[in-house]
Amino acid sequence: SGALAAELLGRTMQRSAPVAMITGELHVLDHAEKLRGFAANLALLAPHLSLLPVVESHESAQEALRQTRNLLKRNPDVGGIYVSTANSLPVLRVLEEQQLLGKVQVLCTDLFQELIPLLEGGRVLATLYQRPFAQGKTAFEVLLRYLVERVRPEKPTRLAPHMIFRSNLPLFADRVRSKARSGAALEARSS
Repeated sequence: SGALAAELLGRTMQRSAPVAMITGELHVLDHAEKLRGFAANLALLAPHLSLLPVVESHESAQEALRQTRNLLKRNPDVGGIYVSTANSLPVLRVLEEQQLLGKVQVLCTDLFQELIPLLEGGRVLATLYQRPFAQGKTAFEVLLRYLVERVRPEKPTRLAPHMIFRSNLPLFADRVRSKARSGAALEARSS
C-alpha cells in the first residue's frame, strides 16, 4: 500500500514539494511496512518529492488532530499527505479547517461513509481499500484448513488493496452505504 501511495503521489504531483505520511504506530508491522514501501518508492519514483518525518497518531482522533495541526504549522508548503490507517477523518478535518482540502493531495486508507463525498468531490485524491471482508474470509479459510486438514500455510497470504478514485467509487460506495444502513438499522432495533 505504501509503495502504491508513493507512486500515485509521484505521478500526480509534478512540482517539488514535501509530503507527509501519517500512520498509527511504527511498532505495528503493517504500519512499518507501509512506511518502508512509501519511502522506498518515493525515493525511486518521485525524487522531486521529499518525505517529512513520519507522524504517528497512535490511532487516536485527538492525537491525529494535534499532530496534523503541528505538521502543517511546521510545513505550510506540504503538497501531499498519505494517511496509512483508517484514522483519516481528523486529518481531513484539519485540512478543511485550514482550507487546504483539495489543494493538498491526500491519499487515505479504507473506505467509509464520511469519505465518499470527499472522493466524489475530488477533495481526496484516492483511498487504498484494504478489503476487510476478503481479509477476514481468507484468514478464516486458512485457519479452517489448518484445523481440519492440519495444513500450515507455506508463506504469508497477501491481498492487493484496491485503489479507489472518484471514477471507480460507485463500484464500492453501494457496499459501504448498505453496511452503514444495516448498522443503523441494528442500532435502532437494539435501542
